[in-house]
Amino acid sequence: MESRKRPSPTPNGGSAHKRPKSLRACLACRKQKCKCEYRLGYDHTCQRCRTLNLTCTFNNDDDTVALLSMDTRGDRSGSPDDSATAEMAARIETLESAVKSLLAAQGYEALDAYRPDFEDFGPSSPSPSQPAQSPDTVAASKTPYVCDDDILKIPIHKWSIPQAAFRDFIAKQSGPSTCKIDLSLNGLISLKLSDDLLHIFGRVYQPWLPFTVPLPPSSQILLLSIYVLAFRHLPVSARRTSLYQALLQRFYNCLTSCMFSFCSGVETIYALSIIYKWAPPPPPGTDINFRQSWVLLNVATRFAGSMEVDHAPDLLLQIKRNPTNFAQMSAEDVHSVVEKARLFYQISLEQNASLLGTTHPPLPFPEAQPALLFGPPDVSDDANCRDARLIYFYALLEIVTEGMEIPGPKAFAVGQGPGWLNALAQHAHKTLHKLDEWDADYTRVLANVPDSQTFYFRVLHWLYWGYRLMVLTRFVVACGHGDCTDLPTNTIGYLHESRMVHLSRWSALSGPAAEAVVRDVVVEEELLDALAVVPDCVFHTIMFAAAYFIKSQTWSLDYSVGELKYEEADAMIARLVDTLERAVLRHDHLPKKYVELISMLMRSWRERRRRLRRSAERWVAHRPERGADAQQDAGASSSGSSVGHMAPLDASAAAFSPDAGVDSAALDALAFPDGSSTLGFGTPDVSLDQLVDMFGYNFSQGFPTEYSEMHPVTGAPQPPQQPQPHQHHPDPQQQQQNFWV
Repeated sequence: MESRKRPSPTPNGGSAHKRPKSLRACLACRKQKCKCEYRLGYDHTCQRCRTLNLTCTFNNDDDTVALLSMDTRGDRSGSPDDSATAEMAARIETLESAVKSLLAAQGYEALDAYRPDFEDFGPSSPSPSQPAQSPDTVAASKTPYVCDDDILKIPIHKWSIPQAAFRDFIAKQSGPSTCKIDLSLNGLISLKLSDDLLHIFGRVYQPWLPFTVPLPPSSQILLLSIYVLAFRHLPVSARRTSLYQALLQRFYNCLTSCMFSFCSGVETIYALSIIYKWAPPPPPGTDINFRQSWVLLNVATRFAGSMEVDHAPDLLLQIKRNPTNFAQMSAEDVHSVVEKARLFYQISLEQNASLLGTTHPPLPFPEAQPALLFGPPDVSDDANCRDARLIYFYALLEIVTEGMEIPGPKAFAVGQGPGWLNALAQHAHKTLHKLDEWDADYTRVLANVPDSQTFYFRVLHWLYWGYRLMVLTRFVVACGHGDCTDLPTNTIGYLHESRMVHLSRWSALSGPAAEAVVRDVVVEEELLDALAVVPDCVFHTIMFAAAYFIKSQTWSLDYSVGELKYEEADAMIARLVDTLERAVLRHDHLPKKYVELISMLMRSWRERRRRLRRSAERWVAHRPERGADAQQDAGASSSGSSVGHMAPLDASAAAFSPDAGVDSAALDALAFPDGSSTLGFGTPDVSLDQLVDMFGYNFSQGFPTEYSEMHPVTGAPQPPQQPQPHQHHPDPQQQQQNFWV
């Protein structure tokens, strides 16, 4: 059979259906043994390298490479994939140019700075097929440790799948970072704006912190935290631009990376403490709470252990006691130990404060108290005032934490009532006595505070009244829930009366504590700007005190004395609600749910006043023959069919007493004939248990779960005795000598 030979190409180019001889294959395609679309004179990059954002490289000794495994039929006839790929590439370029022009018009200039660089997550050892690296990549590869700037280059989806490159990155985080930080964040923030933001943070937020934040910082997460907080004090238009949104996105990505990496410096712990103290807004479309103790504070504690920050108080105490043994330490080293000790105290106090009102047990406080390290509180100058506030806050939190640990049902103490009630009363008396001592000493020091530090000390006094209110509420709720678990059935009446004595006493002390916070806050003229600066825990305390103050006025309505008694409270509540609403409109980072709750309670207060006033008027109108003398006589009698003199509906009588007086019950029946507790405008009447639940407290679960084992009541039944008056405390001037012993 005669074999057919393919005709040789003619000198002028050969047949039209033959592929050109100028076909080449780049090294990347040759390594993968795949088809290369590079053609001389047509494109500068093949389709595969263009998709991977690579540059085609070739072997200079091999001008042409014949890929025999390629489908030549598609090359001769023209594959339809080539046209589709070219069309798609053209559309991508058009979209990229449109997005660049759109973002550039909004001030979002450097688009490439926010695009994830996928080339940095390839194999750790470069292969000969990889292209030449940029100078920045070469410099980073020569650095023994990965700096904080590289954290921003990791996309979020990389954290879900542990890859080899990701594990190498985590391993390198154990070493310190020696590179300098870029304050402009690759061109995102101008140098002028960066200086302004750093100045705002140092002037507004630094006085609230016990430790000194270095400005400018050398940590990426600390720099982003400073920028995000300082942006709050710029105009509202600046917080709604794409620049601020890009800054927030970088902050979220860097914070997520920081939570799962190793600590590379103390400034990372600074950032976590600052983020917890002033929580940023959650990312769009999420409900992330940055103030959860198990998230930020636990990570900060873990980082403090890795950086040996938790040993700083003990080391500083040894330096104070034996300075000759540490003579080789320089002044900078000693100052670093002092700052680490302040940081550790801050983390420890924030952790214990976050556990108040929860079912979690408190954490142990540091053995070395701040008063032993920094001396007695000194407010002679601004430099010592932050240490004085730290010392007082430490002492206050110790008292409150001990006071919140109430005795359980198995506790027993000798007294007129049941064993658990006597133990609770003694515990409450001891706690309140310590709080009175703290307040007396703090008030003495507050008179000598410099004018520049007065507001910060006033805020600490707000926390004192808020914690006092929290402790009293704890006692009231525990006393109201406790007798049903410990008292046996068919108990004689004096046990119930002894419980009501303590309820009335603690409820009477709770109202002034809440009113003290509300009065001081309302008097403050610059409250709108101050609420944007105070830590979140202070704002939460103000909201709880305001809500309790409104409800205490609602619980203690007494129309036997007329309306003039409540005009001052109504004006104060109206001014407080108006101030809070304007503050939330001006500062969008303040939580709106608490302000809405305060507004709802104010409507409840006014509606209850209106309905009870009309009920009292109808009652008097139906019985015109009863004058003032007859009403007073009926109130003193034991008849249950007449209303007579109305007893004050305080917290103990309206919220906790199961058998309240007939007077209040009859008046409520007139005010609420349908038996519903819902007031006008859809505002329900809130009890104390519901109120504390709204603020995240869990006071009703204070006793252990062994409710089946009830402690028997010891002693013979005795008639009820009058409650003993409150004991007079010694002079505060005599106690100031031994308060810090």
